[in-house]
Amino acid sequence: MLEINNHKMHYEIHGEGSPAVCMGGWGTFCHGNQNLLARGLTDKYQVLVFDYRGIRDSEDDHDVEPSMKMHANDLIGLLDHLGWKNVHLIGLVGMGCCVAQEVAINRPDLVRSMVNMGAWAYCDTYLYDQLKLFRDVHRDSGFLTFQEKVSIYSFLPEYYNENRDKLLGPNAGWKELRDNYDTHARLVEACLNHDVRDELHKIKAPTLIIHAGKDLVTGPRTTLPLEEGIPNAKGVLMEDVAHVVAGKEQKIVIQASSGLSDEEIDQMISDAESNAEEDQKYRELVDIKNQGDQLVHATEKSLEELGEKVTVEERSNVEAAIGELKEALKGDDKDTIETKVKSLSEASVGIAQKAFEEAQAAANTESKSDDTQSTDENVVDAEYEEVDNDKDKDNN
Repeated sequence: MLEINNHKMHYEIHGEGSPAVCMGGWGTFCHGNQNLLARGLTDKYQVLVFDYRGIRDSEDDHDVEPSMKMHANDLIGLLDHLGWKNVHLIGLVGMGCCVAQEVAINRPDLVRSMVNMGAWAYCDTYLYDQLKLFRDVHRDSGFLTFQEKVSIYSFLPEYYNENRDKLLGPNAGWKELRDNYDTHARLVEACLNHDVRDELHKIKAPTLIIHAGKDLVTGPRTTLPLEEGIPNAKGVLMEDVAHVVAGKEQKIVIQASSGLSDEEIDQMISDAESNAEEDQKYRELVDIKNQGDQLVHATEKSLEELGEKVTVEERSNVEAAIGELKEALKGDDKDTIETKVKSLSEASVGIAQKAFEEAQAAANTESKSDDTQSTDENVVDAEYEEVDNDKDKDNN
């Protein structure tokens, strides 16, 4: 157990050899479940497995919005703590692939190679609705009904028919989610919001994408875009495989090329290192472009919200600077973009100050309103009756 990113994180290491991380879907390979890892993996690799937030012994903070980037940062923190680099990232089904993608995009120095199976770069409508359905069935009909539905989608009919009794029950598949709906909902939320379509080109590590021919959840429909979008990706089609690989050994049909040998991986790493300076320049260009886009958006929003409170001269100067920055963003001249970002920042100082003052005024108004409401809440409504003492005397 380790403290990572302000939460306790459980992990285990099995086997010997080159470092590898293996991640699955909504369950865990820890706590005796390492037997679910691909056969032979721990014979050749030192395999790190860990519990996602909220699973088994790993804690969760519900004040933190769930995302794949959050889970990836947890893994990055763990790898940094262990001092591991040049790691093989193995995503076997679902969110484990998404976490691997985020790590490969944001910390390429940690990644030697990556494998994705049952993966997606984003949720299309079909996958989005499926994942929500699994979550809602768990919420509305309970864990066992959810377990049955997700098992039907995940396994081949033949395997399900022969192993139904082993797959279903309180201590069977996805057992970590039993009596743990909140964690399930947060894991699903991270899956639904995952979208790295525009960042796949940043993955430099040699990547193997496994396409499961009979996967009803994440088949070639969602895995082919990964092969097409990742520069060093190669694809393998497993024709008779469902979402979860189980049962007999599967026949493999190779698409484009065979799997990656150690020699191929070493060569690709060498190529990547030789292009490190060029890659750094590209990342710097991407960063300044993102900064420019955000500045344009924020400034245009302030102009709209402030309306006539911005003088004609201020508006003219700022709009001119916005136009120049937008034009610069169409190209790839980093120095020009930086200059135009600086110009717009300087031109918009006045409206930024006005926007701040508006926000402060709104906050003060809300505070006064709250004080008034608080005072009103302390007033007790009561019925009263005027007593006529003289009348009481007469009655007596």
